[in-house]
Amino acid sequence: MTEYEQSGIPEFGGRTPGKVYVPRPGAYGLIFDSKGRIAVMETPRGCFLPGGGTEEGETPEETLVREVQEECGFNITIGRRLGEASEYRDTPGHEFAIRKDCVFFAATVTSAGGAATEADHTLIWLEPQEAETRLAHGSQRWAVRLSCQTAPPGAGQNIKRDKDIRRDKS
Repeated sequence: MTEYEQSGIPEFGGRTPGKVYVPRPGAYGLIFDSKGRIAVMETPRGCFLPGGGTEEGETPEETLVREVQEECGFNITIGRRLGEASEYRDTPGHEFAIRKDCVFFAATVTSAGGAATEADHTLIWLEPQEAETRLAHGSQRWAVRLSCQTAPPGAGQNIKRDKDIRRDKS
């Protein structure tokens, strides 16, 4: 039993024997629009929740604010912390791999905050069930299920609908 299993933090992904897993903290947002759909980033590598790796000295909350701005061009308000999970990811061609230590938050878009800066990321809005099937990481699929159990989709999500809040795929 790993230290995370002992702590009650769910683990996802497979571990390859002999690989060293380097911890990589990160933060991810469950952002619902007024129709109850979830913000998802579509990239050449698959679909992911908005968020990413923590830079040195950042809190998880600061990470999420920065990552959502970079990926979506949104300003957000962070709500409650939904949970934590670890995801084991191999890095082909390297002797090490990554243990993504993920913190998931509910978040609300407060305004469009400028242009997104990650050109290969496209924001799409998906129904929770579709997001669950399209997200590439098991920890993120788990977070979608968790967010839908703890609060109905769209509940309390008063997003300012700005015509610059874009790329709506209905």
